[in-house]
Amino acid sequence: LGAGGCASQGKHNSEFAQAAQAKLNGMKSGIEAQQAEQEFLAGDLDKAIKTVDSSIAMSPKIAAAHLLRARILMEQGDLGKAAQALDRAAELATDDVQTEYFQGVLRERTGERERALKHYQRAMALDGTNPQHMVAAAEVLVELGRPDEARQMLDQQVGPALSNNAAIKHVRGRLALLARDW
Repeated sequence: LGAGGCASQGKHNSEFAQAAQAKLNGMKSGIEAQQAEQEFLAGDLDKAIKTVDSSIAMSPKIAAAHLLRARILMEQGDLGKAAQALDRAAELATDDVQTEYFQGVLRERTGERERALKHYQRAMALDGTNPQHMVAAAEVLVELGRPDEARQMLDQQVGPALSNNAAIKHVRGRLALLARDW
């Protein structure tokens, strides 16, 4: 009778220790990801990729770390590995606006403009207040030879809060030049 109680207690302690270790790894991973972001923003891409890889090794199910890894890899010009990291980020966070946006950036860089447009439009659907997504979608539409569609999209998407945004105004000016509408 006593031995069964000890085995049960040992199992409980083991489970508690594993849960505590997982929590500690998650915290360490978060700190590593923040450090990697700072290194990325400072332009130290080699150090940033090592740091974010360490973060992912500790806690592989954090979408933001995979997204950061993809951004670093894009800056390094490794678009194949960046695509893999973005795919993983998308698996972990299916409706993440930043993942959609950077999927668009990647697809634009690889010449897949229709796919880029779909990602930018999805980012717009997830966050209709970010002019960056609208500008990116409009620019791709222009590159695809569809400036009228770009103008129409901006007319429908841009509300009063964004009507004076410099990037939106710039794209609208470019569209007016293309249409010789000045």
